[in-house]
Amino acid sequence: MTYIIAILVIIFDILSKNFIEGHESLHSFEVIKNFFNITYVKNTGMAWSLLSNQTLLLTIVSVVVVIFIIYYIQTNKLNTMYKII
Repeated sequence: MTYIIAILVIIFDILSKNFIEGHESLHSFEVIKNFFNITYVKNTGMAWSLLSNQTLLLTIVSVVVVIFIIYYIQTNKLNTMYKII
């Protein structure tokens, strides 16, 4: 069940990003007048644009981390709540 939830979250993330990229009017919009705006910004790195344009390195690190997390969950008897978190 945990893997299904993770896959659904990833699919929703990809679809929502593709939707916003395809609709220029959604690149910036006001949620609360004169207080809170949401603006689409493309980041080619990780947090705060660290390692910008290092897509291959970031992909490799991400895959290794995901494999480690899956291995850890499978080898340790964690209850369902910890698996979801």
